Amino acid sequence: MAEASENGHAPQALVVEDDPAVGLAILRLLRKRGYEVKLVASRAHAMEQTGNFDCAVVDLELPDGNGVDIAERMIARDQTRVVVFFTGGHNAALVARAGAYGPIVTKGADLHELERTLAEQLGRVR
Repeated sequence: MAEASENGHAPQALVVEDDPAVGLAILRLLRKRGYEVKLVASRAHAMEQTGNFDCAVVDLELPDGNGVDIAERMIARDQTRVVVFFTGGHNAALVARAGAYGPIVTKGADLHELERTLAEQLGRVR
């Protein structure tokens, strides 16, 4: 179960995933664990977000851009301190860039691996 955020509310998570089935699976898992989740399916929609999130789960390769740009912007604007990338992509340059902003979990992994990584990262910033 997710710990309450600093304000005592459920942790807020932004999920950026273009595959509807994967996005829905992440949303369901995180909600079941106590997160409040906002799901968007593109870089453009992620860049439009104005709220703050305790964490972001971001696909690296999106049809309209990449997840590193999203992470850079969110961190620069203090919209989140935790980013976990969830990807099936194999672009080595993009993976290397992403590593500077947060851990990378491959889509071949169990969704619980994503959840564990997210919880671990949230624990480090509290």
